[in-house]
Amino acid sequence: DSGRTLFVVFSPALRNYVGHVLPALGVERVQVRTFREWAREQSRRLFPELPDRHREDTPALVRRLKLHPALLVALERQVKRVAGPATRSQAIDDLASVLTQRPLLDEVLRETAPDAFRERELEEVTDYCRRRNEELASWRGGDREVPGELDEEDDALRLRAWQMRVGPITAGLKGRLDYRHVAIDEVQDFSPTEVRVLIDCLDERQSLTLAGDTQQHVMQDAGFTSWTEFFAHLKIEGIEVNTLQVSYRTSQEIGEFAAGLLGKLREEEVPLITTRSGPPVEFFQYTDHGACIAAIADALTELAGEEPLASVAVLTPSPSSSDLYFSGLQKSEVPRLHLVRNQDFRFAPGVEVTEIEQVKGLEFDYVILVGLSEAHFADEPMARRLLHVGATRAVHQLWLTSTGTPAKIVREAILATRSV
Repeated sequence: DSGRTLFVVFSPALRNYVGHVLPALGVERVQVRTFREWAREQSRRLFPELPDRHREDTPALVRRLKLHPALLVALERQVKRVAGPATRSQAIDDLASVLTQRPLLDEVLRETAPDAFRERELEEVTDYCRRRNEELASWRGGDREVPGELDEEDDALRLRAWQMRVGPITAGLKGRLDYRHVAIDEVQDFSPTEVRVLIDCLDERQSLTLAGDTQQHVMQDAGFTSWTEFFAHLKIEGIEVNTLQVSYRTSQEIGEFAAGLLGKLREEEVPLITTRSGPPVEFFQYTDHGACIAAIADALTELAGEEPLASVAVLTPSPSSSDLYFSGLQKSEVPRLHLVRNQDFRFAPGVEVTEIEQVKGLEFDYVILVGLSEAHFADEPMARRLLHVGATRAVHQLWLTSTGTPAKIVREAILATRSV
């Protein structure tokens, strides 16, 4: 039905990509949104008296608590314990109480995740939330001298508070918001609260598709650990899990290298199956960034002449590295060069320079991973998953570069690939 099927993705870049791909496959009349866009729209409509601006400096610790599965339990207990009216004001108060009352948080975390937060951390978070709640109360009272801002993570929590206190999310004069089907991609990087809000927007069919890869879980704050635990947080049954075993994007050479990057994080029960072979993964080591940029510029200029329709991603470990490599490649007059800042990919032939985090879910003919040093990619699960994401964006060929000694993760993966 028109407008009644929702495809939820993680990033604006993936939204744009899926928005182009689905019509090309003959799939039409599907809303494609990021969760943050969708949640903000619903929150603005249901809570018009609240400010419309999101903070840009929310502390990481606060984000971690607000995305934690324990908040689902805490909200549920708050609504059951407090006999309040089914109003938006009470829903706002419910959320404020959960985030500022230590006894409730202590009780829930002690039962569900005793090691998730230290005493000092909880004190820091609740103090922050208390101060922000006081500012919000002043702003709602007409004081425009205080910041009229909300944390972005509050949208999902506020919608969940509405569902539990008031009832189903409404769609204006059309009654409740009922989706015939909701599909969520990259679900391993969503919080249980975000997914639960969407589930309760389904019609009587309760038709839901969750797609994700636990090996590419890079949003640590979302709290994903395993499918079993994730489903338990959501309190949903009737789940059928199908594991896709064939990689249609990458070649055998790229797939084997990417598996080596994961190391022990790889899901051993899932065999590596690819449909084709391709050029070998190539590694180049340079003494400094200038030499590395010059070599990449020569290769990309030659590639532009030989394959003018090729899409290339130069993936870096940080925004400052992206600036450095973009500036150097620009001075070398590499054609069709673009620096991606905030998911503004062109999805056209040429060279995109950006950080690995920005390319989840996307693909390019050629990928160049730069800055693969131990300083940027120490042997930690997060670094392994992030490099795996970057490597598996390549369809045809993957190049690796490093100035100085490359990271242990990369060296081991190269050796593992050569021994295959």
